[in-house]
Amino acid sequence: DLPRSSIRFFGGEPLLNWPVVKNVLDTAAVGLSPEPRWVVNTNGTLLTDEHVEAFAAKGQRLMVALSMDGVGRDHDRLRVLKNGRGTFEQVDRAARALAAARVPFTLSAVVGDHNRHGLMALARYVVDLRNRYAAPITLSLEPILAPGGDERRGQELLSVYDEVISYCWREGLHVGGKLFWAFDALRDEEGASGHFCA
Repeated sequence: DLPRSSIRFFGGEPLLNWPVVKNVLDTAAVGLSPEPRWVVNTNGTLLTDEHVEAFAAKGQRLMVALSMDGVGRDHDRLRVLKNGRGTFEQVDRAARALAAARVPFTLSAVVGDHNRHGLMALARYVVDLRNRYAAPITLSLEPILAPGGDERRGQELLSVYDEVISYCWREGLHVGGKLFWAFDALRDEEGASGHFCA
């Protein structure tokens, strides 16, 4: 027996090989107690009703990490299809489908110069989605701060980041991401060692 285990699907895009993902979801936990936690990383462009139903069947033990770097053009600036068309509309549909089915998910944004000015709009989008569907949604922020970069731009990004995090906390929206892992580990009674790297 494993006290805690997790199985994570990521890629590339794991939904490109749905038969394998579905088979693992259906069979990998047989005999495990408790059932593992599941995480599916996806860009959301291929998400179908079949996927949503399979994820919902796992209940609170499965979480989707859905990539969304902003609302509209802020997302489409870097998240495009081969033909150059942006993917925001597809990802928005995926987010709404997951929220309507109450599948736990986090909108995961890589934050940098390309979208920092639209970060508050993204936070408002997530809060609105959570409130509209009463869905278990969180926001994950992954800031890009390049070593040796322009210090002023780095400070501007951190200022926007701080404003957005403050807004989310006021709205009761959980914000996570790699910067928070260290702090969460220090607070986590089960795993706190007092040491971390960031």
